[in-house]
Amino acid sequence: MTAPLDLDKFKTKPAGHVIRGGKRIELNTLEPKSPARKRRKQFKPQFALVPVYWIKELEKYKSAGLYQLAHCILLEDHKCKQIGGEIILSRGVTGLPRQTRAWAIRKMVEAKMIEVSQTGNEAVRVVKLLHTHSKKTGNEL
Repeated sequence: MTAPLDLDKFKTKPAGHVIRGGKRIELNTLEPKSPARKRRKQFKPQFALVPVYWIKELEKYKSAGLYQLAHCILLEDHKCKQIGGEIILSRGVTGLPRQTRAWAIRKMVEAKMIEVSQTGNEAVRVVKLLHTHSKKTGNEL
């Protein structure tokens, strides 16, 4: 059962009329008294932590595309931790051409930096980030 509509929250405005059963019925449109809620700003990560293991692996290749993909993955991971979702490595997200992106993903998988999955011709999805956190010692606060 639905709750009754509280018409006190709305302003009415004449919108014309219809004829039903030989009687003229005036139509009104309802407008809310308060403006609609503003949408939140889109989340944009301000930083991302780069694991030392990733830095050492990326230095081996000296590829700008590989660096760009790694940074993109880390930023998307930070964003997913804040608002949820998954990391999808599409052209729109990475900004890399298809061949460069495919090569960089392959190198990152070989270096055991990420685990990925792909169904058919869909964009590659990162399943797991590897070597992303350091072991805590007893000296840390």
